[in-house]
Amino acid sequence: AESGPQVNFSNNSPKKPKGALQALSTLSSSEKAAISEIQQDIPLLSRPFDAMAEHVGMEVSEFLKCCRRLKGRGVMRRFGASIRHQNVGFAANAMVCWRVPPSRVEEAGEMMSAFREVSHCYERKANQSWPYNVFTMIHGRTKEGLQRTIKGIAARSGIQEYEALFTIKEFKKERVKFSA
Repeated sequence: AESGPQVNFSNNSPKKPKGALQALSTLSSSEKAAISEIQQDIPLLSRPFDAMAEHVGMEVSEFLKCCRRLKGRGVMRRFGASIRHQNVGFAANAMVCWRVPPSRVEEAGEMMSAFREVSHCYERKANQSWPYNVFTMIHGRTKEGLQRTIKGIAARSGIQEYEALFTIKEFKKERVKFSA
């Protein structure tokens, strides 16, 4: 089986690369075309990058190199897919806010994000009126299953202070797009 080009646009650094604004002002026409294409829905094909590259008149290797350069220059921070969780059977969702001791944030965050039901895990600054500093977005097929997952995370992490904010209504999501 042919595997095709390997793509890794992940960015584990929360810091914004230096020079991102300057990089935006010096984009070539091919870079602008690649940015426009990479912002579209990924084609549901066995080799989606081939189709995307062809759409902008590039070879796939050239297209992928261009995307990597954009990431390296700080123009693009990451490349990832977003799934509409309700469409794939996850009807119950909650943002769970955890009060984690500062010395345990990294360890607890890694453990929490390892649960397959967790799609996002972020550290945020706590304050007097909201003492929670780790936020997870958790998905389940049912509310009962979701609550079991939350309790499982609490038991495994030993973090018992948390608030579960269950999704009541999802508003239309619009992705931000760069336009050159």
